[in-house]
Amino acid sequence: MLKEMGAELETFLQPLRSIHLHSHLLAELGANSDIRIIFTLAAIAAVILLMACINFMNLATARAAGRGKEVGLRKVLGANRRELTAQFLGESLIFTFLSSFLAVFASRLLLPQFRALSGRDITLDFLQMPAFAAGLVGIILLVGFAAGSYPALFLSSFQPVAALKGNLHLGGRGGLLRSALVVFQFAVTTVLIIGAMVIFKQQKYMQNKDLGFEKRNLYVVALQNDEVRIALESFKNELLKIDGVKGAGASSMVPGEMYLFNSGVYPEGLGRDQVFLMDNFLVDHGFLDTLEVEVVEGRGFSRLITTDAADAVMINETAARELEWDDPVGKMIEIPAGDNPVRKIVIGVFRDIHQRSLYSRVDPTFIQYVGTEGPIENRARRLSLRLQTDDPAGTAAAVEQKWKEYFPNHPYYAFYLDAFYDGQHRSEQRLGGLYRVFAGLAVAIGCLGLLGLASFTAQRRTKEIGIRKVMGSSEGSIVVLLVRKFVTLIAIANVLAWPVAFYSMHKWLENFPYPVNLDAGVFVVTALLTLLVALLAVGRQSLKAAHASPVDSLRHE
Repeated sequence: MLKEMGAELETFLQPLRSIHLHSHLLAELGANSDIRIIFTLAAIAAVILLMACINFMNLATARAAGRGKEVGLRKVLGANRRELTAQFLGESLIFTFLSSFLAVFASRLLLPQFRALSGRDITLDFLQMPAFAAGLVGIILLVGFAAGSYPALFLSSFQPVAALKGNLHLGGRGGLLRSALVVFQFAVTTVLIIGAMVIFKQQKYMQNKDLGFEKRNLYVVALQNDEVRIALESFKNELLKIDGVKGAGASSMVPGEMYLFNSGVYPEGLGRDQVFLMDNFLVDHGFLDTLEVEVVEGRGFSRLITTDAADAVMINETAARELEWDDPVGKMIEIPAGDNPVRKIVIGVFRDIHQRSLYSRVDPTFIQYVGTEGPIENRARRLSLRLQTDDPAGTAAAVEQKWKEYFPNHPYYAFYLDAFYDGQHRSEQRLGGLYRVFAGLAVAIGCLGLLGLASFTAQRRTKEIGIRKVMGSSEGSIVVLLVRKFVTLIAIANVLAWPVAFYSMHKWLENFPYPVNLDAGVFVVTALLTLLVALLAVGRQSLKAAHASPVDSLRHE
């Protein structure tokens, strides 16, 4: 039978612990997460931590002139390079430990917001998570050594005579390294900003995409008992008498559920050896109208035409297109049913609707008339109600009360279809929210680094600025002089980040059958945004240096 329907089944065992993060099968019991999301977020967090380390290295080496005499004096008094390296590494570790305490405090403070953002009940109880606590200590040690290693080696390498005379040359390779680190920081920031914009754009597209039906104001009641299904018509008529209930339609499933069957059928015009796979589900005469699904050809099911229940099917636009039926109404479809296949006539074509989530394309689909008798699998499981009222909660309460009057011995379960359908895309929404937070952190860290370097640059060039002002340079030209280098670095960072961002987001968009366009506008906007952020970060220090009196600048030592 399975071979006749063009299907094959494979059985396998799966560890329970693997289901949530590694299982992506059809008809899962619930929406699972994805291990790739965990790895992606962990990688982004590691990169942001690396950016913070870069800030520390940049500022520590940039401030080397201020500690040159200290290093020279210690060397004269007998300190060797190993002792100086240990001192500076110790300072870095102390800063890291203090920062970690602040980070833990901030994490506990922001835990409710992070729970809401991630949709997970996350706790920070170190006594119950010794492995996490040990890992945190390991990260602290790693970050402390990573951030302090280069400054320690750099500062401990000063020659005592040059250090005491103040003749340290901090340009050259040190300046080139600082520039390279700034470029790396803002390249990462640019990639994250582009990613956040593309994710947000994809989410907005998915939220606003035409699904082929109107999901708002649809209230779905579960029909979970045979007695309920048999009394369905009279129950529907009672519900339609409630103010605010403007339509009712029964079906075996609603969009977003997995009560969607896939069958191999034999449409008219195809040979007996050609099986055509089609999704299918059951509806009554009111379902399409209630969901506001357009019938583009032929007609819908009718209670007045008794043959519809046994002899009729409707197909969607995709089925008509893939079967190459220019005039599908009146065509025949043979549905395998054991030894007695059923031949049904196509009475109409309905507009494509997204029965599954937007992670799947619309497949060829046919629908049959739902019955109140016969096998239970051929009966309605859902009753969809179209609400048109300013008080949906009151109308829903009235529906529940009517249920209790009709079926007092059966539990009541109902849900709003828009919230239920959107829940299939909640993981991407959470990912987008977390991504925006990470991008914001990257921007903030990058700006702090630029601010420190701008302050250091202005301080180092104090005498030069004074001379330029005495020679007639305007404040505007001095600001341009100080800002130009940083603008150049940000421009280079954007150029380097664009290919990485394009490739990574192109791969991410391949997960969607309906992706947004990865157009140049996103990259241009990101470039302008990063340039603006950089100008705001360094502009204040540059203006302050340009406004300084040339007399004070020339007195600067």
